[in-house]
Amino acid sequence: MGTETMSAGSAGTVGNIGTGLQVAGMLGQTFGSYKKSSGEKTGYQLQAQIAKQNEAIAKSQAGDAIVRGQTTENNVRQKTAHLKSAQIADLAARGIDLSSGSALDILTSTDVMGERDALTARDNANREAWGHEVAAVNASNNAEMLDWRAEQQSPGMDATATLLGGAGKVASSWYAMRNAKTGTGTGTTLDL
Repeated sequence: MGTETMSAGSAGTVGNIGTGLQVAGMLGQTFGSYKKSSGEKTGYQLQAQIAKQNEAIAKSQAGDAIVRGQTTENNVRQKTAHLKSAQIADLAARGIDLSSGSALDILTSTDVMGERDALTARDNANREAWGHEVAAVNASNNAEMLDWRAEQQSPGMDATATLLGGAGKVASSWYAMRNAKTGTGTGTTLDL
């Protein structure tokens, strides 16, 4: 009889230890779930900040492209004016009439080609700026999406869900162990 009592007592102790370990595991999982969700939330927030910085950089680059384009456009016009002045001086030094014929064609061609180059510089700058503006919009949209994902993270809710799921398993195990000790019940476990 002493051996039977010892065996029953040992089984109860082992069962209690098992339940205790399940509770400890459940608490560890709950803490891990909280930390994971908290880390994901922080990660999304940091990524959103980087996306916002990328948006600001892209906007700055778009403005810089326009300014550089205007500078290049002005430089082309100045070079064209300088070239035309040199052409006029050269043609006049040769005694050629500047108001007609080949001389007029040369000067008109210089004006047309110079303006074409100036407008090309402007167009290139506008295209570059547009590319940076698109990048800024993409970065802004990405930041909004990351902010939304960060808002959706709820470390407390994730931990609570893990805790409740674990508590259901512990309760089911405890119920089965209690029924096994007392010899009552149908042997089915309570699933939560």
